[in-house]
Amino acid sequence: MVSLNDLKILDILAEQIIELNDIEKDWENVSKAVKEIAAEIIGKIKREKYEVNEAIKCLKKMEVTRIGQVPAELIKYGGKEMQQLLLRLHQKIWKDELKQKLERSI
Repeated sequence: MVSLNDLKILDILAEQIIELNDIEKDWENVSKAVKEIAAEIIGKIKREKYEVNEAIKCLKKMEVTRIGQVPAELIKYGGKEMQQLLLRLHQKIWKDELKQKLERSI
């Protein structure tokens, strides 16, 4: 025969199982969101590197860029170091924007 105490214990266990299932579903959603964001970041980094290099190639001689009046020639002929610097700057800006986006979604 099942006692009243046994029923209370079963009820508590059932509630905990339901709560654990809810937590598991929440983590699945978080995991899915993280995977989507990671894929977006990887794709973005690849595109950024290409875009930075293409933008540098398109600069005209004797043209002054809009940012801080830096001569285009300095950027265009700055070599790999300049490309990496511009890419890191672009990625930092994008990373800060992504961080804000992620914080808003949580």
